[in-house]
Amino acid sequence: FSPAQLQFGDLVKQEVEEWRAGLPAGTPLEVSARIEDCCVVADRNQWSVAIRNLLNNAQYALALGGRLEISLQPITLSGEEVQRLGVWEQEVCRLVIRDNGFGMQPEVVRRAFEPFFTTRAQAKAAGLGLAVVHSVVHVHGGQVLLESTAGQGTAVTAWVPLRRTAGLESPAGAPRRASHRSVERAKALLIEADPMA
Repeated sequence: FSPAQLQFGDLVKQEVEEWRAGLPAGTPLEVSARIEDCCVVADRNQWSVAIRNLLNNAQYALALGGRLEISLQPITLSGEEVQRLGVWEQEVCRLVIRDNGFGMQPEVVRRAFEPFFTTRAQAKAAGLGLAVVHSVVHVHGGQVLLESTAGQGTAVTAWVPLRRTAGLESPAGAPRRASHRSVERAKALLIEADPMA
């Protein structure tokens, strides 16, 4: 975990461009992106992995084509929103990745952030994508919300504090309860490099 000043908007743009470049020729996707400048204190590598996982999940959901919308903007939360979301401060970047793909059933949404939970064959998906996203967002003092309706699509929204130095513990008095609808308890997933590698 190596947090540093990061132009979050530039990172999101880079990840989106690389993801689009890797799409198979003729993929019937309409992609729109509205990305504003946001400076955060964050671990670049962790966020790169998280964003790639979100984009890959959207690609899977849009296997038959459709629309993907990506937005990033700095916003100021109200005190009530800070308490409800359990983020570390009012000034945040809000990242939204929304698709109109096949969506999820409610029972899948409830378990989506669980490590190793997947509706795909284990050979194709280990079930770690959203668990990693959840862990990355929370270790940076943010919050993530998953909303999905079967047959209509999915939206993942992440709120990331703008200025506070990211760390493993929230400041005194800051609530850390999960507010997203897909889990009842906050979870953290730690993935370490193989010491034998």
